[in-house]
Amino acid sequence: MRRPAGRRVRIIFAAFFMSLTVASFILGSERLARLMSFQPSMLSIRVATGFAVSALIAGVAFLLATFLFGRFFCAILCPLGILQDAIIALRWKRTRPAQTPNLKALRYAIAALTVVFLVGGWAVLLRYLDPFSRFGGIFGGINGFTEITGSESHDFLMLPLAGSLLFLTCLAILTLWRKRVYCVAICPVGTVLGLFSKYGVWQIRIAPSCTACGLCEGVCPTDCIDTSERAVDNERCVRCMNCTSQCTNGSISLRRAEKHEPVSGEPADPSRRIFLLKAGGLAIGVIGAGQILGTPIRDLARTSGSAEGMILPPGALDAERFLKSCTSCRMCALNCPTKVIRSSGLFEPVHLEFDRGACHHDCTLCNAICPSGALQPLSLEDKQWLKIGEASCDASKCRALKENVACYLCSKVCPKGAISMTDAPNGLEVPEVAAFHCIGCGACQSVCPMTPKAIVVTGVRQSVMGSGS
Repeated sequence: MRRPAGRRVRIIFAAFFMSLTVASFILGSERLARLMSFQPSMLSIRVATGFAVSALIAGVAFLLATFLFGRFFCAILCPLGILQDAIIALRWKRTRPAQTPNLKALRYAIAALTVVFLVGGWAVLLRYLDPFSRFGGIFGGINGFTEITGSESHDFLMLPLAGSLLFLTCLAILTLWRKRVYCVAICPVGTVLGLFSKYGVWQIRIAPSCTACGLCEGVCPTDCIDTSERAVDNERCVRCMNCTSQCTNGSISLRRAEKHEPVSGEPADPSRRIFLLKAGGLAIGVIGAGQILGTPIRDLARTSGSAEGMILPPGALDAERFLKSCTSCRMCALNCPTKVIRSSGLFEPVHLEFDRGACHHDCTLCNAICPSGALQPLSLEDKQWLKIGEASCDASKCRALKENVACYLCSKVCPKGAISMTDAPNGLEVPEVAAFHCIGCGACQSVCPMTPKAIVVTGVRQSVMGSGS
């Protein structure tokens, strides 16, 4: 009997979307990177923090597709899920991981808490658990390893690299031990999608012709198949189609769920109407909790991290909002042409550092590609007059006084002419910054040859200055 090609098709699509995801992080393509804004977690953040209508429509469409066909996202579109599949595929074939338990209470608690915090205006749990952001964190930290070699100052790369390797190691151990337990017990995105998949239209079903050979159970990455009961828990099923490719007599397949028939190994409501009523009530309760707890959540977010002195990427505008919306996915950092967008840790929001470069005057890429909306889109004109920081000069550290050598580098590179040269006691000239005209691009700091720098930039509340300023 010819076996279904579902698994092969799924692998082809997964490889294609994984390639797109990796390319979006490294090629600097605005169009390609923008595709990542359709990740379900990013859509939810843009709706919760800015009530973006387009994101709301896309999110509803995504949930509808999941209700129709199941958690296809987890097997085809989720980079962290695909990474786990690759780890499972590399496992020594003679070893069999432990059975993954159905940890319903754990996953429901994590998902509910995530949604409550999100409705309250803080995406902190998605920063730690969102599969797309965590894949970006892994990829970003490891990619930064290539910059360490030959770099004179690479301390800023060590913490993200260490965090990335630690997270990847833990994920690999967890995957080798319990297969896709992260997806079915921890990931809040997977849990929400699973609720729609459980009562969906198209289900993985086991026919009465099943011989209970156990082949499908052995290849299931989520352990959601029980051949003794001829049942599949479609809430946990990620539509990898491994089972259909292994079945020797075609007893397990993806087909339309029959009315009044249980759709999983657990007792289920015979009517989707009841499910919709329950889901609606749960959604109202969670959203209501988020609204009621909104002020305490925002206060907690405000005290949990501070952007004081940090130089935030263009488009962050309000630091408090940025810290609550940024999931540290590294999309902006990896695409930044001058590599000045960095993070001090795997889960830390990004910021700018100008020791090796400056924020390019003619670049708006970071705020154009931010998938979560933490960075607002800006026109090039607004970006060029956006004050993201303010330079200050300590003349005592200037080369003109320290080494008695004339140096005009900072004044020459300033795109706004905010730096002028004034007479020094030794007959040379030292820089003086006109703060009113400075936009904080970091060009002056990056070219300063002194250690420590004689001219440095600190963060300010972002505002667009008039072109006539």
